[in-house]
Amino acid sequence: MDEYLQWIEDRFWVRMHYIAAKIARGELFEAIDGLVFVRSRVLGPLILSEAGAWNRARRTVCLRCDRPSPRTTANRAGPR
Repeated sequence: MDEYLQWIEDRFWVRMHYIAAKIARGELFEAIDGLVFVRSRVLGPLILSEAGAWNRARRTVCLRCDRPSPRTTANRAGPR
């Protein structure tokens, strides 16, 4: 599992640098698209795998985790 996480981290920082370069060039919509990709394909599945949940329906990550962290629920709409 550690090798898999290292593989993800190596690609994550390359992607973040790529997105930062897009922001610096003023390609804001492309940068937003890149951030959406990272959220849906990297961060969501990592949070779900940590919680032991099945990697499906990424919109409900904070609802499907047994004990969501404050970081995942801070941006959720509705009453807390």
